[in-house]
Amino acid sequence: MESLAAIISPFVALISGLVLWFFNEKGKRKTIIYTEKVRLYEKLLSSIGAIYEEGIDNPKLKQEFDNNYRVAWLYASKEVIEKLSEFLDTVRVNSTSSHEDADHSLDLLVKAIRKDFRLPLPTRKFMVWRTK
Repeated sequence: MESLAAIISPFVALISGLVLWFFNEKGKRKTIIYTEKVRLYEKLLSSIGAIYEEGIDNPKLKQEFDNNYRVAWLYASKEVIEKLSEFLDTVRVNSTSSHEDADHSLDLLVKAIRKDFRLPLPTRKFMVWRTK
């Protein structure tokens, strides 16, 4: 019986080590993807803010945004890409969209980003503070 335990125990240790290694690497990969998403969305939102304020006519801002948009295809969810494309349609040079449409599109984009991070969405309800 002791010889059977001596034979089986190294295999159990090896299998449990491989399982632990697998889950450790999976956790590392999730962390890497999360940090890349954070960097991407920070750059993307800052370039959107610059384009939104100065307009899409600035070639330097447009190039920075285009680079971030291309990287978004690697890490962003499908919904974020769709909302980003809708936003681009509203701020395009020959677009007939109003500022309200662009604001609404930007709001939907930020909500999609928050959903991608699984963050709670802010409510639009305003709290009324009552004084005694």
